Amino acid sequence: MDGNRRIFGGVSHQSHSLGRSASQHDKMLKQAIYNTGANVFVVLAGFGIVALYWVLETFFRPLMWAMLCGAFLHPFKYQVTKNIKSWLSGLKDSGTPITLGFFRIPLDLLDSASENLIQALQRRWRVILLVTCVFLALYVTYHQAPMDSKQFTAFIWNIFVSFSNFIGFFSFNWVSLHSVYL
Repeated sequence: MDGNRRIFGGVSHQSHSLGRSASQHDKMLKQAIYNTGANVFVVLAGFGIVALYWVLETFFRPLMWAMLCGAFLHPFKYQVTKNIKSWLSGLKDSGTPITLGFFRIPLDLLDSASENLIQALQRRWRVILLVTCVFLALYVTYHQAPMDSKQFTAFIWNIFVSFSNFIGFFSFNWVSLHSVYL
C-alpha cells in the first residue's frame, strides 16, 4: 500500500505542486473548449469552401475569364471615361456646341498626337541625332566607298552646300515674319 501511495502520491504531489485552484482549472477547461470550438469552426469553414467550389465548379472558368478581362479592361475603361469627361467639361467651359466639338475630334487628336511626338523628340533629340549620323555614315560608307580624293572632296562640298541651303531656307524674311505672327 505504501508503494501504491507513492505512485498516486507522486501524481497528486505534481498537481498539488503546480498550485492550481479549482477556478483556474475551470478557466483552463473553458479555454480548451473555446480552442476546440474554433478548430471545429475552421474545419467546417474548410468543408464549406470545398462545397462552394463543387457548386461553382461549372462557373469557375467563366468567372476566371471575367476577372481576367476585368483586370485588364477596367484601367482602359477608366482612362476612356476620364478623357470623355474632361472633353465634355472642356466643351462646357468654352461654350462649344457638342456637334462642333464632335467634328473637331480628329483635329484635336492630331494636335495632341503632334504635341506628344514633339515632346518625345525633344526629350530624345541626342539619341535621334546620333542614330541618324550613324546611319548616314554607314550609307555613305557603303555607297560611296570606292572614291578617289577628287570625288570625296566633291561629295563633302555637296553635303556642305545642301546643309547651307537648308539653313538659308530658314533665314529668309518670310520665316521671321511668320514667327512674329505665331
